[in-house]
Amino acid sequence: MYDFPSDPVLNQEYKPSSGGQTYIFKPPRWVVKGVPPEGDNLPEAPEDGKQYARQDADWFEVVIPPPPSTAWDDIPGKPATFPPTLPIAKSDVTDLPVELTALHNRDAQLQTSIDDAVAVNTTQQTAINTNTADIAVHTTAIAGKVAKAGDTMTGNLAIAPPSGDAVLTVRKSAAGSGSDIFGSNGSLTRWLLRLGNPALESGGNVGSDLSIVRYNDAGAGVNTAFSITRATGIVSMPLGSTTLTPAAGDNSTSVVTTAWVTSRGAVAAIADAAPSSPVNGQLWWNSANGNLYIYYMDGSSNQWVQVNTVGI
Repeated sequence: MYDFPSDPVLNQEYKPSSGGQTYIFKPPRWVVKGVPPEGDNLPEAPEDGKQYARQDADWFEVVIPPPPSTAWDDIPGKPATFPPTLPIAKSDVTDLPVELTALHNRDAQLQTSIDDAVAVNTTQQTAINTNTADIAVHTTAIAGKVAKAGDTMTGNLAIAPPSGDAVLTVRKSAAGSGSDIFGSNGSLTRWLLRLGNPALESGGNVGSDLSIVRYNDAGAGVNTAFSITRATGIVSMPLGSTTLTPAAGDNSTSVVTTAWVTSRGAVAAIADAAPSSPVNGQLWWNSANGNLYIYYMDGSSNQWVQVNTVGI
């Protein structure tokens, strides 16, 4: 960048800090030192009637080409006769038919090229329109699919293969994680079925036990209501279980309560006095006299009947 002094004096020199030529002040301007014109030593152009121009510190002749000829014979494209007969026939213009034919041919070739380009463009536009329609169809179809990386379905899922088993696999990724299926009320969890809980597998079938976890109204886990240990097959219900008491005489394989088992006499009551609220078939061993009794209800009366005939 040049930063000439703002108030120079005659013959004051200046050299840019970036290097290059040295300038000298010749009022009213800065000029390159050592290169004419510098001051008043610019030589005059030759005085020989020719025109000269300054270039590269020297004078060069300016050659002006002569004007075109205005002679009739030198004018191209003129009528064959002059003055022409009006209207001028196409044949009276020199080379006009040839020029017009060539121009027509060029126009025809240009129109053919234009038609070909339009046809290609139409074909391409048709292909673009078809592809656009296909993309729209596929986009709509894809929008209704479930993403492999995870998604939320808004409809039901049915697994119905044409043959063989219908299989749903819940595969946990690593030890310490669970294979879980949740049941919810809206956004609030109610139950969790763990087909393999996070218990670590350490060999011997240990770990990945089955459990059912219950949740409260706020959707927070409460405790494990039911579990099966994979290593032993033992079923655990930490809160206990409640079962129906079968009717008298029921001889099925139904699960029953301990109260029912006790009332059926599987375990005899032992006391000096008979139980106060016996049921049909209940056993009582009288610890005072050593006799065993069974409570018998015959439909019309209820009583304790001694089973053994000899006291101990």
